[in-house]
Amino acid sequence: MTVDSTATNKGELEPRLDTNLSDAETYFIGEIVAQWSFLENEIFESVVSALPEDDVKNPPKAIKSAMSNAQFSEVLEVWHDRVVAVEPPERQAVLQRQYDRIKALSPFRHAVVHSMWEWTPANPRNITATRVIKKSIKRVIFQPGDFEKLAGQIADIRFKVHYPGGIEDRFAELGETGSYVSREFAIAVTCPVPRDAV
Repeated sequence: MTVDSTATNKGELEPRLDTNLSDAETYFIGEIVAQWSFLENEIFESVVSALPEDDVKNPPKAIKSAMSNAQFSEVLEVWHDRVVAVEPPERQAVLQRQYDRIKALSPFRHAVVHSMWEWTPANPRNITATRVIKKSIKRVIFQPGDFEKLAGQIADIRFKVHYPGGIEDRFAELGETGSYVSREFAIAVTCPVPRDAV
């Protein structure tokens, strides 16, 4: 992908409006977006894996809309009915808890992704996410540390959705695949350019 330069033909930088977000806030907002995207994909893939092949090719009316993967809320309900509900009791309890947590955190994730950011001189440490939904104004106030906490909660949910049996599931998967190499490590050993330039 190429990104257009913000410089003019004369080599001068074009002015831009600041977001008024700190570097840490910007980082954790990005982490929230990335972790949630992985979580949505994880749940969609587990739904597809749980469905009989005929249902994947020709989904029943009740799940046809969800299988378009356009509305995560629909996919989440199919996951709850077709995946969580059929797991053994211990694993089902773990996945049910993640389902409840996803439902509880969804409004905050929506606030992060779909809002504009505001702050007041009276309390500059807080930042307010404001958006309009069906002619009503919704505001969520984030205090220092909230973005980091939300990102961590989503990452924890994602781990438990993938490994409802905990670390034992993780070790079992590694036993089957043999090893794991992170992208950061692969870049470090294969790319002669600084990490930030990749």
